[in-house]
Amino acid sequence: METKITKWGNSFAVRLPKEAALELLRIGNKVKVLSEKRQIVIRAISATKKVETLQGLVDRIGEDNKPGLFMLRDKPRGKEIW
Repeated sequence: METKITKWGNSFAVRLPKEAALELLRIGNKVKVLSEKRQIVIRAISATKKVETLQGLVDRIGEDNKPGLFMLRDKPRGKEIW
């Protein structure tokens, strides 16, 4: 697969074709760029981000930050009345 070196600000840039990077890289991953034996090597140094579930996020809410149920029992007021 061939690609072209372009300029990005004061740096060089190489666009990686999606098919070439899809298995190992995701947007936001960190990589290490090395120069080895007259070759440029890109190594992934972080795994893909763990996807949080809603239940996992709720479980991490501390007791001091859990909302009460007063909002559910409160009656509509002012412009909230339909």
